[in-house]
Amino acid sequence: MMEKKVGVIGATGNIGRTVVSELIGNNNVRMIITCRNISKLSKLYKHNDKVKFMQLNVNNCKELQEFADECDIVINCSSPSSLLYNKVAKVCLENNIDYIDVSGNGDLSNYLEGKRQLIEDKKLSYILSAGIYPGFTEIYPYYVMNLFDGKIDNMTAYFSSVGELSSNAAYDFVSSFEHEYAYGMSYYKEGNIKKIAQSKNKDSYVSNHILFSEVYPIISQEFIKMVNNNGSLKEAYFYNAYPDKTVFNEFMIIKIMSMHKNIEEKMKCAKSIATKYSLMARKYGNLTKLYIELKGEKENKKALVKSSFEFDVDSNYISAIVAYACVNAILKQKKFLGLTLPYSVIDIEDCLKKLKEKGAVINTSIEYI
Repeated sequence: MMEKKVGVIGATGNIGRTVVSELIGNNNVRMIITCRNISKLSKLYKHNDKVKFMQLNVNNCKELQEFADECDIVINCSSPSSLLYNKVAKVCLENNIDYIDVSGNGDLSNYLEGKRQLIEDKKLSYILSAGIYPGFTEIYPYYVMNLFDGKIDNMTAYFSSVGELSSNAAYDFVSSFEHEYAYGMSYYKEGNIKKIAQSKNKDSYVSNHILFSEVYPIISQEFIKMVNNNGSLKEAYFYNAYPDKTVFNEFMIIKIMSMHKNIEEKMKCAKSIATKYSLMARKYGNLTKLYIELKGEKENKKALVKSSFEFDVDSNYISAIVAYACVNAILKQKKFLGLTLPYSVIDIEDCLKKLKEKGAVINTSIEYI
């Protein structure tokens, strides 16, 4: 395998630090790691022949071009992605560089969708939403569907993540409210998005889990693309879950307050959300939970599949492992991947193995009814 030069933007952040630590052990990679203040890098990392430090302000065109000149692959772990928009991806495309973005920013996705043919003509690999949500929230359901390997009629997914949230990440959260990158109070039905009159009744497992006390149906563009890959799937539901009604109600109030605000006002809303997450983390600890339920048929028998993923480490670690898996997908590719999402290109078994080594617990059962 030919050695590649991988540039990491946002190397001092929670996700970027883990991505760098994983890549250091990869013999097929040399890294260019960046920060606005280069002195921060020397406090976190050792300078050696595998790692090069660069100062980078992505708003500085000269610095961004100099960085691009050094790279074969770029991983963008910086935020807020809603303010960065296409600055990094555009330069990478102009310079024929493979690109991985941890965020699920809708504006960037729309921009690159318009460049899909150009990306393919240049034989490049562009992987978006290489984080936890969206990202892992499509990877794990996709894994469960393939594990079942039968005809699936219905899927329901519940997702909850409690832990610290940076102000920049919270800003992206706030921006997503205004631009409607996902469909609230909606579900997937035979290729279409339908409105939900009221939430489905929760099953006993979900009802008895503290993180799923309050649920809200919402379906993302990434989730829709994932379920569209399964030809037999008729209905799919995705629920964001919260540990209590108070937290959920506060988020809904902030959502309404943040609509059509300027950057400064949105940042205030973002700080409020970051504070709420911090309070939740103190009360419940760091915990990420995904629960998947499939209804379908296998070997002429009706089947009910239940699968849970639980991780009590900082959820940023999940994002970093997804991004790292995307690098490996590009390194091992036999041909270019084009514009794509992680669930369809990464080695999911290897990704889950890394998470289990860090303490993730996965349980799956199949009941024939």
